[in-house]
Amino acid sequence: MKPLVLLILVSVLVFASLPARAQSQDEKSLDLTEILTEGSRALTKAIQHGLAVIQDHIEINADAKSHSKDENSAQLRLRLFPKGKSQSNQQLGADTTLDYSLNPEHPRFNFGLRIIPLKPDRNPDDYV
Repeated sequence: MKPLVLLILVSVLVFASLPARAQSQDEKSLDLTEILTEGSRALTKAIQHGLAVIQDHIEINADAKSHSKDENSAQLRLRLFPKGKSQSNQQLGADTTLDYSLNPEHPRFNFGLRIIPLKPDRNPDDYV
């Protein structure tokens, strides 16, 4: 009797799963073009989000000038915002300047570097 019950139970499970398999085969499958399109959209969205995060945390400005044929200068300004630009009081950075002259009579080279450290968080209760 037990083998008959077991056979009936297995048969019911097999027949119950057939419509589900048939239904999953009827579902629309994506072709290669759709897969590539969706992948491209997801990648583009991820890159745009990554660039937005970088732009919110890093700022770089560069400027170069030529004062004459032999005299040139350049500045580079780097700012890092650990908590984003919305909290711009929390920043660290570096400013560099480069001035030089290629004039053989008055050659000159000047390089400057200024480091801007991160300001510590100040609690007003510390001053009471």
